[in-house]
Amino acid sequence: LEGNVYIFTSFIVQGLRLLIGLFGLVGNTLSIIVWSRPHLKSPSSVVLIALAVSDTLFIVCGEWFRILENYIYLKRYNGDPTFDSVVLFYLNYHTQWAAVVSGTIYRTASSASAHLTVLLTVERYISICHPFRFEEWCSYSRTCKFVAAAMLFSVA
Repeated sequence: LEGNVYIFTSFIVQGLRLLIGLFGLVGNTLSIIVWSRPHLKSPSSVVLIALAVSDTLFIVCGEWFRILENYIYLKRYNGDPTFDSVVLFYLNYHTQWAAVVSGTIYRTASSASAHLTVLLTVERYISICHPFRFEEWCSYSRTCKFVAAAMLFSVA
């Protein structure tokens, strides 16, 4: 694509990505609220809350750099002459520290989501295929320890 068509298409894609991210944030927030209620305290709820937190961090850190891209596309489309100085300030000041922090959290959250999904799958397998041993193998405290181990393993 050329010129304005490319910029316009990219801006639409960025807007859709942001909209999908907002839906994800709302869904994860509602999941955290629902699963953290005292009467729903179970091993599965611990894993689901951790998974929602991990996915929320993944969305937020993944969209961090998209904010700059959205601004770039918008200003190119509008033709703002002060655009270069604003972008250079942003890139020099914010992006250097944010790239390290946000990138690390993004990769850790991505890995944690995968590990927590596997943990939830194993827990559901035990619940269905070994229902009489579920209480012994998947106690609340043991599940909390496994969630903590999955999070620590995600950092490594």
